[in-house]
Amino acid sequence: MTADGWIRPVPSAGAEALDLADAAPEELAYHLGAVKRSLYSLLQLYVLVGGEEGR
Repeated sequence: MTADGWIRPVPSAGAEALDLADAAPEELAYHLGAVKRSLYSLLQLYVLVGGEEGR
């Protein structure tokens, strides 16, 4: 709680803003890989859920 009585939310590690404009190529490659893995996981879930609709 702050001095004025407000409660400030603490950002989680996953919700941090990324400043990729000045990022090194290795950092860009890391984040691109993370995005690709996330999209792949979402597509796998979509296929699993979508496959149950036809049954």
